[in-house]
Amino acid sequence: MRQRIQQLLEKLTAAFEELDQRQRRLAVLALIAVLGMIGMLGVYQVTSSVEAQRAQADTYRKEIRQVRRLAATYRQSQSRRRTQQQQLRRANVSLFSFLPTVAKSLGLNLSDLDEHTVPLPDHKLVQRSVSVTLKQLSVDKLTSFLQAVEESGPSRLIKVTRLQVMRRGDQDLDAQITIAIWQRS
Repeated sequence: MRQRIQQLLEKLTAAFEELDQRQRRLAVLALIAVLGMIGMLGVYQVTSSVEAQRAQADTYRKEIRQVRRLAATYRQSQSRRRTQQQQLRRANVSLFSFLPTVAKSLGLNLSDLDEHTVPLPDHKLVQRSVSVTLKQLSVDKLTSFLQAVEESGPSRLIKVTRLQVMRRGDQDLDAQITIAIWQRS
């Protein structure tokens, strides 16, 4: 291999010496142009590689920021879940005593209280619900009752799960409401 390169150099040197002054200048300029092009291609390759690495680093930084945001969201969700579990452990409320108290504070009379218990085995919970009938009340009174039940309930675990309203006369309404609370089984 070394011999071949040496032979090639000797042939090139001999050919270069056979050229006149003008041809030698043109050959040197052509060689400089070729070497310049090779140098520029090398610089372009290095620059492209650096830019690609920067772009990849930026992508990684964005992904890391997203992972951090997701981790923060996950921690918040875990905290909310623990809080809800604590509320469920403390939720020892009897709807039969809570609902008449709320109704009495608003000047309403409850009738036909009917309790149902449904176990939720996948969640280790029990849903206790009470069906209530309210008769001859205004829209304002119904709204006040619903808000009072959901907002003033202990640990806000009491929710209205069903509401059926029937019109009675011009201003009055009858309402059948199902109200539920979830407790540990």
